[in-house]
Amino acid sequence: MRTRDTGGGASSSWVLAIVGILGVFFGMVAWAMVSPTGGAPDDDYHLGSIWCPDPVEGGSCDVVVSNGEVTNVIVPETVYMSQHCWAFHPEQSAACSDALSDQNLVPSYRFDTGSYPPGFYQFHHTFVGTDVHRSIMVMRVANVILGLGALTLVGALALPRRRQDLLLATVVAWVPMGVYFVASNNPTSWAISGTLIYAAGLLCSVESERWRRWALLLVAASGAGMAMMSRPDAAFFIFVVTLATWLLIPLRRQRIPELVVSVAASLLGLIVLMSSNQASSLTGDGGWPVDENLSALRVFLMNLLSLPEYAASFWGLGMGPGWMDVPLYGWSTLTMVVLFGGLVFAGADYVSWRKGLAALVLFGALFGIPVVSMTLRHVQPLTYYQGRYMLPLLAVALFVWLRSSDRKPLVLAPGQFAMIAAVASIANALALRSTTYRFSTGVNSGNHLSAGSLTWWPWVVGPKVVWMGGALAMAIGITLLLLLVTRQRASVRDTLGSVEPEQPNSRGWNGYEGNHSGRRVGHAATPAHAGHIEAADAGVRQTDDLLPADDTDAGGNQ
Repeated sequence: MRTRDTGGGASSSWVLAIVGILGVFFGMVAWAMVSPTGGAPDDDYHLGSIWCPDPVEGGSCDVVVSNGEVTNVIVPETVYMSQHCWAFHPEQSAACSDALSDQNLVPSYRFDTGSYPPGFYQFHHTFVGTDVHRSIMVMRVANVILGLGALTLVGALALPRRRQDLLLATVVAWVPMGVYFVASNNPTSWAISGTLIYAAGLLCSVESERWRRWALLLVAASGAGMAMMSRPDAAFFIFVVTLATWLLIPLRRQRIPELVVSVAASLLGLIVLMSSNQASSLTGDGGWPVDENLSALRVFLMNLLSLPEYAASFWGLGMGPGWMDVPLYGWSTLTMVVLFGGLVFAGADYVSWRKGLAALVLFGALFGIPVVSMTLRHVQPLTYYQGRYMLPLLAVALFVWLRSSDRKPLVLAPGQFAMIAAVASIANALALRSTTYRFSTGVNSGNHLSAGSLTWWPWVVGPKVVWMGGALAMAIGITLLLLLVTRQRASVRDTLGSVEPEQPNSRGWNGYEGNHSGRRVGHAATPAHAGHIEAADAGVRQTDDLLPADDTDAGGNQ
């Protein structure tokens, strides 16, 4: 087995990780900066619910009562009316809302009365101040810190061979729309980040030991809490992720803690779903045109035919940022669809029956729930269903699908690595520019972000600086993190490849797909060989890990 200089490798890993994470952070903050107050779908409702969280009778703000019921809450007019003059009018910049004042209070009927879980709104209510725009910026940055921070912690605690899968799934599923929503005031922020945090933390904990295992379980539980306190459908996604997890991972006695945490999270999620006013939303009136002249079978088939267009809406095709009024074009959307397809083909290189069933559950929910929901409503095409509602499951499904055999790990070649980094960076940059352009000048102004033609921009630095700085920071972050995790994954492959098995086990040595003791039918176990492989993985961990292993014994025990 080769030996390596562990000191230099660990130092370079820390540098790549810190600079990469900071790059992604500043790239996401740029997204938070380019949208005005009320800049995300239904923000008048969500901001009103943040300023006056349920129960409004508790005194969180002044209310209007009629016939013994609260009919309106009193909020700053910038909270309720900011988007009224520009939503659904992409040619109109956000400057038309500049005349509104934070000091003028108005009644609003747009507030939550039990349709959403209270946690997201109550948490953000703690940031409410007299300056509305400053308050919403603090909330957006807080959402970025929570989502990115928890995923960073999962990556730091996970085995090196899982980091590449997590990073690829996050980048490809989140750029650009996931990044936009995570950095917004919409509860979808917590739904997207919380669901992935829960799934990644839970799946990585089952192959970790001692304090790493418990830390990952704690992070997973926090992710589940974020998801179920954001949206009722996200609370249901916790159950879907749990089901997929235990189809993928064999249940054994030593995994009882993970089972307890996941079952408890699932039950709480189902309770949140059933206690909300949206429990019947699968067949409720969504305001879409209903075609009663078509049979249910015909509606179902039409929805299946429109499934590809619906899938592309995950990346913003036809349903971009803002109130779905920021047009995103092929370089921001279809390129990411192609990248996603490439990773789907790469993940198909290794498919066990457990991985197949888990992926079937996740992808089945991702596409099946919208098809069934719209068919029951007698609505077609499927593109009426907003992709953001199912977006929290996209990264989770890809993360599971990318899991490969430890004998044949998925390792990016330099050309593949460069292509993924370049495509994601370009897609993010162009989507960020389109959003900046739409709100600061209007999409048909032809002014192209020139300083003398801006009609809305609240920052001292110009929009070109924010756009270019944010795009560059995100590109640097994605590139460095991909470089880090692919180098670590290649190290695992090279080290394992130097160990020649006496009795090769095609089903993997970590026990996910069956026997992990090194046994074959008619042969004795080979514990020495298993120890060599564990030592190889431990050696890579200690060389390239973000958090070095506790022990350095030959078996890699922790």
